[in-house]
This record gives sequence, structure tokens and C-alpha cells, in this order.
Amino acid sequence: MERNKILIIAGVILVIIFAVVTLSKVVYQEDEFSLKTFLVKLNIPLGGEAVSSVKIVNNRDGEQSFNLRFNNFNGMASLSESEFVLGPKEEKKVDIYFQDGNGEVRIYSGQLIVESDCLTKQVPVVLGVEDLSPAFSIIQKGIPKYDNVYPGGKLGVEIKAYDIMGSSAQSVSAKYYIQNFEDEVFPIDEEDLIIGSSWSKIIEIPESWPQGEYVFVTIIDYQNTKSIAGYLFSVSKKENGVFSGDLKFFVVIILIFVVGVLTLFFYFIKTRDDLLIQLRKQQNVELQRNMDLIKHYEKNVCKEKSPVKRKNKIKKLVEVKKKIIKKIKTRQKTQRKTLEELKKQGKKVEIQKKIKDWQNQGYKMFEAKKELKLSEKDLRNQIVKWKSEGYRY
Repeated sequence: MERNKILIIAGVILVIIFAVVTLSKVVYQEDEFSLKTFLVKLNIPLGGEAVSSVKIVNNRDGEQSFNLRFNNFNGMASLSESEFVLGPKEEKKVDIYFQDGNGEVRIYSGQLIVESDCLTKQVPVVLGVEDLSPAFSIIQKGIPKYDNVYPGGKLGVEIKAYDIMGSSAQSVSAKYYIQNFEDEVFPIDEEDLIIGSSWSKIIEIPESWPQGEYVFVTIIDYQNTKSIAGYLFSVSKKENGVFSGDLKFFVVIILIFVVGVLTLFFYFIKTRDDLLIQLRKQQNVELQRNMDLIKHYEKNVCKEKSPVKRKNKIKKLVEVKKKIIKKIKTRQKTQRKTLEELKKQGKKVEIQKKIKDWQNQGYKMFEAKKELKLSEKDLRNQIVKWKSEGYRY
């Protein structure tokens, strides 16, 4: 029985592990290679330069050739290496050098394209070229209500402009536009911004726009200086349900785990002490048999015609009853203790033998037989009588 219990528990645990691993592989199947850099975003001053990097990991057990290039930037970005080979599980850091050669305050957007033998990935790159002395600092952040931006949906951005040059302007004119990563620009609006206050901008996204990365740009042109800021966002498929794809996956994993734990829990509740429960039932039946036997003799005592003799016999029977109950409970306590010890030692055969022996002892009612001075024949006749009356022994 103990072995079967262990096998069932091990089986349930293995099923849970298998389900989690299988779902993980289905949802997060490892690609041929991976990128440890998901976005390159930095600012440089007019005519300035900067360095960033991207890290590539070969996930295959064999070599892979890699080719890196930009889809944009027109010579403003270059690589330390554009072609190389990575061995099994090897990784490489490639430096990216940026230099402003146009002398224009603006946001440049494009992609670093990483190609292997059979897979292509893109890293979004956002480069801001700033005025050497901008008059304002522009802070932009998304409005949570519009987190899911989809074709035909809306983008929400909160904008705030701070005066960093000590100008006397209370409000300034700001232009807004959105650009994609092919560097195409889509003008949105032009309006006045109150300096120091927060301003929300809600933009309708055309249904014709493809899914992908975009940059929302705010630019302030004030007294021959330009202040600029870009907010990166994604246009993706509309989420119809409450949960996103990743969240659904983790909810499924958690549900599998919870169901597995509950299965084990209820199994333990059901089987944790099968032998002990079996013994307790057996002991309860044994005690009940003895009580029935004592009640039977109590009825006989009550038939005594002499009040004095009846009283003495009843008094003696009460004492005998207490003695029998005490002996039975002491013996049953010893039995339970013995069972626990045998369980710890893993002696399954001996446990079953003991339970059978104890059952026979209970059936023979040694304590009641001795204290009530019953013969084997009297006891056997009484049991036969009880069986005929519907008792089960």
C-alpha cells in the first residue's frame, strides 16, 4: 500500500512537471539565436557622437554565420563588426557608433537587422539629436488606459514641458508627429503648451497602419532653439480578452500547479492514515462488542428479585465495566503505538499480520470474558444469538 502511494504521488508530480515543461516549450520555444539587447535608445548633441552595443547569443549546438546591417540612418550609424561566425552557445558583443553628420535637431528611428543562416531579427534603434542649449525639457509618458495600441485604436501620451533656461514664456507652440522605423513622418497636430503643466494627447491610429514600432515626437521651436523628445510605442493586435498572451500562459501554469497540489492534498487526506483508520474502526467495533456484552449481563442482573442482591450485583458490574473499558483502551493505545513504529520501519507484512491478530483478539473479547467469568461456550452462544438478531460480527 505504501509503495502504491509513493508511485501515485510520483506520477502526479511527473505529470505536473511534464505539463509545465511542454507548455513552456510551446509558448517559449528557443530560437536559433537570441538578442540580449531589445532596444537601442540614446541622445547626442548636434554634431556629437556616442557608442552603444548589442549582444548576440548562438543557441544552436553548431556554428552560425551572422550578418548585421541598418535599414536607415544614412551613414550616421556604423558597427564594430558586421559579419562574423559564432560557435555553439557562443555570444558576442558588437559596438554601435553614432555620429551626427546632418546638423539637424530631430529624432531618427530605424532598425538594426541581425541575420543568421535561417532567421532574421530586428532591434529598434532611436537616436535623438538635441540642440546644444535647449530651452525646455520635455517629459512624455504613456497613459495606462491606452496601453494596448492597435490599428483603428488610440494612443494616449501625457506631456509636460519644463523651462530649463529661465525664459519668461508662459506657453509655447509645440508640434507633434509620429514616425515609423522606416523613418516615415506622419504630422499629427500643432498647439500651445503651458509651461510646467501636464497635457494629455489622444491620437487616433489609422486602421491602415501595420503592426510594429513607432515613435511619438514632440518638438518645441523657441527663439532659434529646438527642444525635442520621443516616446516609443508599439502598434499590435487588439486584445479581445482580459489577459494578454504571456499572462494567459502563466495563468495556465499556475492553474496546473494548483490543481496538482490540490490533487495531492486530497489524496493525502484520503490515504494519509489508511492503516490507522482501519485499526480505529476495528477497535471501535471491539469496544462496542464488549459494551453490548456488558449490557446483556446488566439486563440479567436487573432481573434479580432481591433488591439487596440486585444492588450489590449492579455495583460490582459497574466496577467490572470500568475495569474492562480501561484494559481495552490501554491495549488499543499500545496497538496504535506499535502500528506507528512498524510504519516507520516499513514492515508492511508484519503490520497486516498484527492488524489481523488484533482483530481476532477483539472478536474473542478476552477482557470481558475474564472479568465476567464467561466460558468459551457461553461467549460463543451469545455471539450466535446476537448474529441471529441482526448484529454483524
